[in-house]
Formats: sequence, C-alpha cells, structure tokens
Amino acid sequence: MNKPTLSVIVPNYNHGGYIGEQLHAIVKQSYQPLEILVVDDCSTDNSIEVVNEWVNKNPLIKLVCNEKNLGINDSFNQAVEQASGEYLCCCPADDRVLPGFFAKSMNLLDQYPEASLCCSVPAFLDDQTGIIDLHDDWYRLREAPSYVSPQDLIEVVGPDNLWIAGVTCIFKRNVLRIESGKYISKLRWYSDWFIWHVMAFRSGICYIPEALAAIRVLPTSYSEMGRQETQAETEVVKHLVELLRSEQYKDVLPSFKNSKLLEHFSFSPVLKKVLSIA
Repeated sequence: MNKPTLSVIVPNYNHGGYIGEQLHAIVKQSYQPLEILVVDDCSTDNSIEVVNEWVNKNPLIKLVCNEKNLGINDSFNQAVEQASGEYLCCCPADDRVLPGFFAKSMNLLDQYPEASLCCSVPAFLDDQTGIIDLHDDWYRLREAPSYVSPQDLIEVVGPDNLWIAGVTCIFKRNVLRIESGKYISKLRWYSDWFIWHVMAFRSGICYIPEALAAIRVLPTSYSEMGRQETQAETEVVKHLVELLRSEQYKDVLPSFKNSKLLEHFSFSPVLKKVLSIA
C-alpha cells in the first residue's frame, strides 16, 4: 500500500541566515516528502543564493520566486496551488522542524483519515542562543498520540489549553483548498490560526503530545509586530467577525463561541457583539 504523499512549503522573505538550517532539518526527516517548494517573496538578502545551493544538492527542492512581494499569506496560497501532495506542511524559513515530525504526523493521519490535520506541541527556538525549549510543561491534551473529535475540541481548545500552532500542522491539501478557503489575507497574522481551527472544528484533529517543530522567537516576526498595532489588530477582529457570520463559516461559529478560543480577543467590543448572537 502506497504511503500518502506530502508536499512541504517553505515561505521565505529575507531569511537567508536561517533557511539553510530549516532545509537541512527537512531533508533529514525519515519520512521523505514528494517535494519541497521554497517560495521566495522578493528577498533582498542572500536567500536566493543559499537556496540555489540546496537546489543543486537535492532534487526534491524547487525554488519559486514571486514576481512581486505578495506577503506570506498570498505566497502560501499560490504554493498550495502548485503543490501536488495529498498533504501539505508549511515550514517557514526561520523556524525549525524536529526529528520525526513528518513520520509521526503522517502515520497518525493514516490511522485516522477522518481528521483534516495533525498538530503537536510547539517548541521554541531562542534566536540568540540557538537553544530549543521543548516546553515539557506545555499543556498536553492526551498522554499518547490520538484522534480528537470536533466535540471534544470544544472542551479543550483555548489560549491556555490546546493551541493549534501552524508550525506543527500537516493537513489535507484538498480540504484546505476546497472546504476551508486557504489563508485569508484580511486576517493577516491570524490567517493560519483561523483556518486550522475551522478545519479542526469540522473534522477533528490528530494530536501528538510531543514537540515536533520549533518556532524561532524573534521580536521582529510578522505576528509579533502585527499584534502591537492596536488599530490593525482591531481591523483584523472585524474581519474575523464578518467571516464567522458568513455562510461559508457560520457552521463553526458555535464552536468558536463555546470553546475558550476567542478569549484571546476579549478586548474587542465588536467580537463581544457577535458572540452574543451566536
């Protein structure tokens, strides 16, 4: 029986100093992907030179260069259309996959085909020291790898409980493309957060209580910089409200409401209004 195929997408913008580490970690995975698509968003550093060195060494790696700067959300969406694997994984150039990530995630997804995605515990990579904190004190939903139903997720998901971190996700390509709507640019730094939870509330998740991918801690990251902009954050919440009330996503509104997931936005009167009518 053939293994399900996996395409890896590596978004990059001016991370020439990090992308080599990420590509090395990807090609060392025991579960070999079908392809590794590096999407460069018009970098002005040495990223292209670094990636081309890897392209020459490994036939799985393909470099896709945007003709103009699109931002991470639209860059990712374009890569989704170019990818050919049954499953996708987004591995940003500045983060780091850890040993066993692909194999453990894909094996669990193969056991539970009803799940749209698999996620695990996020680790954190200190940019100054290079030390990876596996976060052994992080919230563990289960003691062993398992499937979690949409109903069970409502009881456990939230800012202080289960957190579906995009860097730890492997997901079905067609569910993302057809049912979920891919990344929504208006949600900016919450685009992946929204889509993972839409997919999770509709079909459940596979969950591994282990750190399998690390987020690089950078004060200048897209999400960190964005959340500091109060006006921009408010606009994002308005778009989130519009989406949750739309025909496409109104089926998951009760799940977003009844779980603790939206407590992150408790500052927003706009969000409180939509929760009162859900």
